[in-house]
Amino acid sequence: QAIATRIEAFSEPNLDEHWIEPELDLDPRPDDFRPYPLSGLTRHAPPGTPMPEGTYPKVTGLEHDEMGHPSGSPEIHQKMTKKRRTKLTDLAADL
Repeated sequence: QAIATRIEAFSEPNLDEHWIEPELDLDPRPDDFRPYPLSGLTRHAPPGTPMPEGTYPKVTGLEHDEMGHPSGSPEIHQKMTKKRRTKLTDLAADL
């Protein structure tokens, strides 16, 4: 529990050096498009973007698989948690 209340000072990073302005892309996605791949960058499709099979992006706040379908699977949860942890450790190393 000591870690939960720990406070540590650190130098404030210059986030402007690392910011990438995202572009709005509403083009239809290809059939093999995975909005949340387990490896590589997540390329969100904005709501209203035509998706394969005539679907549209789902914005639920729930855990989801690589295709963005909500899932309660423990296996999917572990994989997506690992992906998020890797993104944070990569960001920390970059800063």
